[in-house]
Amino acid sequence: MITTYSELLPMVLPELRNCPEPLALQALERAGRDLCLRTCLWQKELSAMDVVADQSTYDLAPGETVPEDDPQPEIRFIDWVKISGGYITSTHYKLSRSTADDTDFALEFLTGYVPAAAVTDGLTLNVVLIPNRASGYLSSFILDAYGDTLVAGALFYLLGMARKPWADPQRSADKYHEWGVGNARAMEESYLGRQTGSLSINLTAALRGL
Repeated sequence: MITTYSELLPMVLPELRNCPEPLALQALERAGRDLCLRTCLWQKELSAMDVVADQSTYDLAPGETVPEDDPQPEIRFIDWVKISGGYITSTHYKLSRSTADDTDFALEFLTGYVPAAAVTDGLTLNVVLIPNRASGYLSSFILDAYGDTLVAGALFYLLGMARKPWADPQRSADKYHEWGVGNARAMEESYLGRQTGSLSINLTAALRGL
């Protein structure tokens, strides 16, 4: 299983004459972020939290196992929220900035919709994540299942750079097509993930070619 962007470099560098390895790695990281932004592929159900009576804000931590000193992924938006197993209408809450030291994101219930009763482990939610710009971390599920798409995206960016020894506009256009096909597959997977509630199961299916 591919677990880091650097493992994809052997599929990128041979197509780029004299391209510096750090630049190729940056292009892969950019492709990873763009893929998640475009498709909402990276979804995660966060650990259940206690509902505190009359508390409007709850800090959210993605809880990913990132490299030491790397920041956690960013939360792009909240897909759904449940209290005691029941869905909460999306107009009753919003994603806001946290003031905590260990996370940047929070769930905020809007005025008039703050839970009035305490419930142990009663708050669950599903979020859409994107890679943090300050980190080289991406879920190994996505790296492994969409490695070819990330390679195509990186080559599209790099081959399209003007006045570089590796530049090739025609091949960049070809890679753009491959990048688009991969994004379309990821969008479908994102939709299926919402229907089944399990991104990892759908990624396994994708790896089987479904």
